[in-house]
Amino acid sequence: MSDTNAPRMSIGAKISPGRDDDLIAWWLNAPPGDRARTVKAAIRAYLASQGEQEQILASIHQGIQENSDRLSRLEKRLSQGAHISSPNGGDQTSLDAAEADSEAIRRLSDQELERRTANMVRTRW
Repeated sequence: MSDTNAPRMSIGAKISPGRDDDLIAWWLNAPPGDRARTVKAAIRAYLASQGEQEQILASIHQGIQENSDRLSRLEKRLSQGAHISSPNGGDQTSLDAAEADSEAIRRLSDQELERRTANMVRTRW
């Protein structure tokens, strides 16, 4: 709820010819009253999308943590020389299993992880 006695605020932005020609054209052709409503709606949509992006990032980080935990368990099994059953019924060493899983589980550097996460958020993938 807003305080009706609070002073009104203005929002300013600079737009440049060339880079912002689309915004300039819209601004010059928008009927009075539409400009403020549209700018407010755009800001509100942006703020709402921030919550969605945080949820996407949290989901990505959870998946990364799960894969990291899985990789840690696999590394532990490898160091212990454990054997597992393969789908065709034969025995397989943990090393063989690790090689089979290497396509699905890869350790990424923090920088690469952040880059990929940013790309996924940017493209809403």
